[in-house]
Amino acid sequence: MKQIDYKNIIQISDFINCAPNKYIKSIINDWLLIQDLDVYKNIDKKEYFNILNCYIKSLKNDECFTPEEIKTLYSQWVDSNYNDYSVYDNLYYIFDIWASWFYYSRPRLKNILKYYELKNNNLLLERNKIKTVLDLGSELGLSSIALSHIYPNAKVYWRPLQFRDNKTFEFTHQIVENFDNILYEPFVENVDIMFANEYFEHYEKPIEHLSYILNQYNPSVIFIHNIFHCDKTIGHFSKYKINNKSTDSKTMKKEFNKYLKIQGYKEHRLFWNNTPSVWIKE
Repeated sequence: MKQIDYKNIIQISDFINCAPNKYIKSIINDWLLIQDLDVYKNIDKKEYFNILNCYIKSLKNDECFTPEEIKTLYSQWVDSNYNDYSVYDNLYYIFDIWASWFYYSRPRLKNILKYYELKNNNLLLERNKIKTVLDLGSELGLSSIALSHIYPNAKVYWRPLQFRDNKTFEFTHQIVENFDNILYEPFVENVDIMFANEYFEHYEKPIEHLSYILNQYNPSVIFIHNIFHCDKTIGHFSKYKINNKSTDSKTMKKEFNKYLKIQGYKEHRLFWNNTPSVWIKE
């Protein structure tokens, strides 16, 4: 795999506020370079960028344009009865990752940073005193880089989705290894902060996975946002399961939050529209 060096491309000192269009081309170009040689030779790179730009602009304008490539990939996921995890290795899956970063994770991380900068914090430990942060999902390492900016004295540990044997995982690994304070977990314990943006939706049994995560990492504070419905998102499920019984999205959300409360967490609404929601262990 091509070695990636982003220290001179992404200015970590102001990464959250840096316009994504300043680094998207570098990331996408490198993403294309790691594809199989035949795929790389045959792809129209200009058209690839045009499709991505149209997709992002449609989301920004709240329009309903979805590239045919994404529709096909989503159909592949559904037709497999939500069991074909090769979708995470697809050339076009990065479109969904980028959209999630651009319109969901990045704004929520900016909200967190603004909360600290307003200096009206009486619930959370001062950010300069945070020592360990866990980033679930990581989104090509972009959210991990942002978290390392919010918490400059912390080690940021990133945990990918459950499917590690794919190009997305390897690509993320090469990006974040450029930063000394971002580490691939697997064995960190008792973290100060956990960030999870649309992560648990990629597990058919979210509460079962949440139980594992809480037991493994024992986070003091959780920043989280979940949307437990399929919404034609690659990797999401039409139905989720609790104790092997299918349940609707509304019940799933309710039971998920209930489980957090049982585990000793209390929800605090610190942000407009509760994005992200904040759970603090009592």
